[in-house]
Amino acid sequence: MVRKTVTAIVIDDMRPEDVPEVLAIERVSFTTPWSGTLFMNEIYKPLSLPKVARSGDKIVGYICANQVIDEGHILNVTVHPEHRGQGMAAELLRYMIGILADRAAR
Repeated sequence: MVRKTVTAIVIDDMRPEDVPEVLAIERVSFTTPWSGTLFMNEIYKPLSLPKVARSGDKIVGYICANQVIDEGHILNVTVHPEHRGQGMAAELLRYMIGILADRAAR
């Protein structure tokens, strides 16, 4: 299989205005997608760490995780089908694991 290299992305906090784009990716990726309410809950939950990957002004992936005491939990990670196979999900995971490690989570 030929792999593409990761497109230049910026990983940023997920904001309420990001939810429609995130939902569009979620819906084309899963048969039982998360709802907008679930993503909004992650945005406002104190222990949650929802992030989006942006390429230019477009969201191309996202990851949601949380931390409970010293445990980190990856809840959801998804990349838009047009951007898969470039290592973007791995980059999102590395980024989140780094955040969790900095917060002394395992």
